[in-house]
Amino acid sequence: MSSVDSDDNARKNGGDKIKVSHNIAVLRPKANHEQNLKEYIEDAKDKFSRVFCGVVASWSDVVWDITGSQSTQSATKSTARKNVLFTQSSGLGRKIKSSASDQLSFDEPFMSFAKAYVVHRQYRKTVTSQNHMEHVILLRRVYEQLIKSGSSKCITSAHQGLFRETARGIVSGPDRLSTESSQYKSVNILKAIANELDEHKLTKVPIEFKSNVSRPNHYGGHEHARGDKQSKLRRAEKLPKTTVLLFLAALWKHYDELEERDKDLTCIAVILMIMGFRMDEVVGLDINCIPTKEEFEKQSFEIDPKTGVMVRILSMRVIAKKGAGWQSKQVPIGCEDIIFTAVQRLSDLSKNMRDVAKALITQKKCLLLDVYADKEVVTSSELHKAINPDSKSKSTSNLITSLERIGVIFDKTSRPARANLREVNNAIYQSYRESIPTLMDGVGVGGFSIPLYELLNLRFLHEYGKKSSLLFYPVPVSATQVQDYLRGREPTSHGKAWKIKSVFERYDFDEIGEMTDTVSSHAFRHLLNTIMQESDQFSEEDIAKNFLRTSVKDNVSYNHQIEMGEYRERAIRLQTRVLSKINVTEDSAKEAIRRFPTLSHEELEQDLDDMGSYHFMTIGRCHHDYSQEPCGRHYSCLRGCNKYKRKKGSESEVTEITLIRDRAIKQMEVAAADADSGFYGASNWYKSHELLVDGCNTALGIESDPQYQMGDVVHVFPHGDDHCEAAQYE
Repeated sequence: MSSVDSDDNARKNGGDKIKVSHNIAVLRPKANHEQNLKEYIEDAKDKFSRVFCGVVASWSDVVWDITGSQSTQSATKSTARKNVLFTQSSGLGRKIKSSASDQLSFDEPFMSFAKAYVVHRQYRKTVTSQNHMEHVILLRRVYEQLIKSGSSKCITSAHQGLFRETARGIVSGPDRLSTESSQYKSVNILKAIANELDEHKLTKVPIEFKSNVSRPNHYGGHEHARGDKQSKLRRAEKLPKTTVLLFLAALWKHYDELEERDKDLTCIAVILMIMGFRMDEVVGLDINCIPTKEEFEKQSFEIDPKTGVMVRILSMRVIAKKGAGWQSKQVPIGCEDIIFTAVQRLSDLSKNMRDVAKALITQKKCLLLDVYADKEVVTSSELHKAINPDSKSKSTSNLITSLERIGVIFDKTSRPARANLREVNNAIYQSYRESIPTLMDGVGVGGFSIPLYELLNLRFLHEYGKKSSLLFYPVPVSATQVQDYLRGREPTSHGKAWKIKSVFERYDFDEIGEMTDTVSSHAFRHLLNTIMQESDQFSEEDIAKNFLRTSVKDNVSYNHQIEMGEYRERAIRLQTRVLSKINVTEDSAKEAIRRFPTLSHEELEQDLDDMGSYHFMTIGRCHHDYSQEPCGRHYSCLRGCNKYKRKKGSESEVTEITLIRDRAIKQMEVAAADADSGFYGASNWYKSHELLVDGCNTALGIESDPQYQMGDVVHVFPHGDDHCEAAQYE
């Protein structure tokens, strides 16, 4: 009998009398589900301040602003609040927003459970507020289902049927989600919530909920794509049309004739088209991302390995979003002058904004108001003239409202209204700090950061939005602004509707004719990746390095020249490769092939679960689905997989784990030496080996832990990730 089966039996029999399996964790679920919920919440409260580093004011808050606790730093989202709302559904339609103050909060004790759920998720792995909200939205559906079922509003009343009804609402109910991808993702989040309840025994009865939504063909990359018309259309839409490329070239040629607000976005589009950066990467470029032209011309010539020609190599420094650090990317040969021009134009356009940002950060004063430095009191008309010099309107009411919102007190007994200049400067400075707290101390990672006021893409938001109130300080260009420039925006279905025209609709070029196409910022990466794939001059490692990827696995997903007929062959090869490695009989494998001729990961998982897939290894045991090839010596288990368990006192397991650890330590030494020598990616290998060594030490640590008896099967990483499940979606 496996330890998983034993745990279930012990639970059904009403106690922890069978001492077979243990968790290395503070929480040890009891038979009493109410006591388990109480401990689950108390443990979360204890971890609350440490998990969110003190950035959340109070546990009792209905809205948690977790800004500063994000897993990554993004210049494009620096002004967006990172809120987690513990509120019920607003009842409004999709994409219709309502203020947090207008929403009803969860009732207790569901509110405390929802907060504890978020804290425990963040404790296991730092994630974004958006990721947390995806789970909270599903918790809202569970909450609504509890009310409909007539049960108490306590999560302990949840059961398997309730989760099935919730999943049915997601797929086919009146509030069902519209796309297969969103249904698939939401039901799997629902499954994660059910697993959390079951793992900590927070419900009266066990919950064995499984997702019954098939994985969409296009969800998960090239291995799952089918050669049908829909797949061809989706892939075609990811590449920019020829007319788009011609149009951007025409915009570049007529740069001086463009509106001021379009000039910087045109430069960004050209850099995206030539370099293939991600949006976060191009927005995070700084004024020193490339050497000056004079410095470049003093560089020595190098041999271009692709052409054999002596050339000077120009590289751009950037924070790689997935590389988690500063990296350099070579500018394509022949495009150096365009990149120099684009960077110089962005630098010229942002100079005023950078000066304002520098004065606010270093001197705590708004440079726009410096013309009134000798005054103690300024009128609203003077403030309006300084902050909005190009405005045609003479009304100051909006400006007064915006300044009052950030704490400025106006004397409205006089006409025009007056305010203390020192208070205005201080309010603007404090508001600036609060709007971009993660970037105030600089942008960067790994001990090297650049000041915010050296970014190339700082802008005053009122130049791009009709309703913005942030008129007093510059912030990085947002992804929404770039998307509106490249794709436009259709009228909203509620409130005051207006259409935002893309740049392709706002300009005309007779040579191109009527323009109906648009493009996404990511489409240029797809195009450049395809060109490199088809040139046969670059290795997979070259392509991955060029696009600042951590591995080569994404290369093929971006190659759009692959014949669609090959996808079925790839699916068959995947099926054969997986089934040849799993631990089932030949008859069982044939049965799976017969039942699923076009095998998907989910179908294989369900089929193998029915067959029984408890796997025993030399380092312990793992209850997984066998839908992926075992890694070398099953290293993923020792890197924190929450399915991994091992037996205390097993000499063979100790010997094998020790051998793996010692080898990894030697590999760390080699990787460290290579990193010092400047080898690309060596530091990532070092971190990978280090993670393996830490996991081995944890697995071996149970031997000296007095709380476990000889022969106990110990859950080594109860709060780790499901590496087997994660591998399916890579």
